[in-house]
Parts: sequence; structure tokens; C-alpha cells
Amino acid sequence: MSESNYFVAILCPEPITKEQSEFLRTYDKKIRDCNWIPVKDHFEGRSDSTHLTIKYFGSLTRAHAKWYTEKVRDLIKNDALFRNRIGRLYLGTTDIGYLEDDKKPTAMVWKVIEEEYEGRAKTLRELIDKAFDELITESQEISTEDFPKIEVPEHVFDLDLHLSLGRSQKDKTPKKVLGLTAPEGGIWTTDSFHLVESNRKEDGSVIYRIFDTISLI
Repeated sequence: MSESNYFVAILCPEPITKEQSEFLRTYDKKIRDCNWIPVKDHFEGRSDSTHLTIKYFGSLTRAHAKWYTEKVRDLIKNDALFRNRIGRLYLGTTDIGYLEDDKKPTAMVWKVIEEEYEGRAKTLRELIDKAFDELITESQEISTEDFPKIEVPEHVFDLDLHLSLGRSQKDKTPKKVLGLTAPEGGIWTTDSFHLVESNRKEDGSVIYRIFDTISLI
């Protein structure tokens, strides 16, 4: 049985990717009290790792992942709540946010908001959560070698839409970081989202692979 970490995400267009990359290259040298997102992290077939995180699940098997994406499609097709409220998303980047965690130093993110059709992003989160809850229940009832019981992480990341920038190395975020200005960003649309598989390589870098793509329209 092989397991990887999985999360739901939306890939970003080139202008957003470029802004984030330039931001990270600049402050990686200027502020060393932070673990910035490594430039060497990347998606399979791409040179960057820029993505909009929706929800992080932690360790799953590929059988879990396959069951999850099938459940999401089933809910979109057959559940009236989601069928009538899911659609193209209009997104916009805003300012830098700081996510506090009792067990980890402060995380820094580039916040993203829904620019139009208010409520679709919230409905998407409800869809993702419902499918994951049903996956957990299914794993507890079946519990086989390929489809083991899911141990829910103590901290399942349940955050607003964001692009990760880094995490402070200390218990408190350096004042230099608190004063940072977010990249310029912009507005973009998306017609799909992805279940992403992530694995850490021997050199410490992370490679992301799109396990499945699910249409919103």
C-alpha cells in the first residue's frame, strides 16, 4: 500500500505565477527568518508550484483518491444543491495574510477572494467537505489494505482561499515580514479544480502531480 499527501487546488494563470515567483525570489534573500516556498518545488511538467489551496487532506492511498473524485462528480451531477450552484469562479488576489497555528510558527499567504457570483466558492468548499466526510465514513466501513481507515490529521487545513508564501522560522513572525506588501496580482477565472498528489524527493523538494481534474461547468 502506497500513500501520498493529497489536497484540492486550483492552478493559477501565468501572470499570478510570475508575480509570486518574483516575490519569493526577492524576499528569500532579504528576510532569512522565514522558510519561503522553495523555488525548486514544482508541478510535474511545469517549472513552478503556484496553486490556490482549497483544502489539504493529508495522507491517502490512490484508491482513496479515486473514490473521492468519483464521489465529487456524483454529487455535482446528482445532488441538486451542488448541481445548481457550482459554476465558473471569478477570483482575485488581495493582501498578505498571517495564519496562526498553536503548534507551528506563523504561515504567510497571499489571500484570494471571489470577485463575482458570490457564493460559488463557498459552495465548492461545501462540496469538497461533503465528499471528504463520506470518504472517511467509507474507509471506516471497508478498511482493507488498499482502502484503509483514514486517520484524520489533527490539523486538517481548513483555510480561506490562499496561495502559500512561506512560514516563519520562529514562534513569532518577524516585524519585517509583517510589513510586507503583497504582489500586484489580478483577477482570473477558472472552470475546473484539481485533486493534487504531492511527494517529497530525496533532495527535499516537493513535486506535485495532478491526480484528477474536475470541471465546474
